[in-house]
Amino acid sequence: MKLTTRIATRCLIALGALSLTFSCATVPPDKSTADWLVVLPDDVSYYLYLNTKNTRWLLQNIVRKSPFYSADLERVVDMTDRVYAGIKIRQGQSPEVNLVLIGSYPVFINSAFGWNKEWEPVKGETPYWRHTKSGIEAAAPESYIILISHGRMPEMIRAFRGGTRAALKLKVVQELDQNDLTLLFPLGIDESVSQDLGLPARKKIIEQVWIGGRKKEEHYVFQGAFYLAPDVDSDSFRKLLQILMLSLLRQEHMTGIGERLSAMTYQAQDRLVTVSDFFLTKEEFESFAESLLGGGL
Repeated sequence: MKLTTRIATRCLIALGALSLTFSCATVPPDKSTADWLVVLPDDVSYYLYLNTKNTRWLLQNIVRKSPFYSADLERVVDMTDRVYAGIKIRQGQSPEVNLVLIGSYPVFINSAFGWNKEWEPVKGETPYWRHTKSGIEAAAPESYIILISHGRMPEMIRAFRGGTRAALKLKVVQELDQNDLTLLFPLGIDESVSQDLGLPARKKIIEQVWIGGRKKEEHYVFQGAFYLAPDVDSDSFRKLLQILMLSLLRQEHMTGIGERLSAMTYQAQDRLVTVSDFFLTKEEFESFAESLLGGGL
């Protein structure tokens, strides 16, 4: 994951240098997360969404720890309102990452690409740019959106122009835009992950998972939803989930285990099992986010 994130960071650095060229910016349209996720390839292992309103400090901290840090890169973070990442885990290879950045970017960013010798144009219905050293592809089809990819740019542009929505469960759509961070497994959890969690690995028991967190006073409060396979008993899974949460707290050596457990609530209805009110401190939240990004940029 760290290699993948560093690739994206190198692209952001180049974009940061370009962003200093112009100060005018366009305000992004008011679209939901489900509208933006569909721009990413649909064969990902998971999606990661960050709303920078309450997480900008987190992105800035991660950027400042990066060996690729620059003031220009930090400025890109300041211009960005939302980050959507689609990450595909590949056996024996580095993960494939694609990004959608939504923010108020310079109006003439495409012209700035053309003036930078490190980027070469790729012709098409919507032209885009390829970094000559890293092979990273970037496009700004509108001044409020930047697409970053490693070989999937044409299909991302088509998806952006198509204007469809991601095929997500209703509860996921309702919750996404209220979260500061969301981790979404659109195709459930595969057998290797199930085995790590102590779940039966012989069959797929979870069809779709999302985990969301939002700032509440001095903590970040998380909730999760698990959509189960038709033949899985939801109440039995709820009981198993309670055991897994206790195991997680102990494994991570978290303080106040009793307080955290008593705050959590579980519900099971039809094929949906939810857990709510699992809180992390600001420091724990930062560590969790960095682990999703492979230990930092």
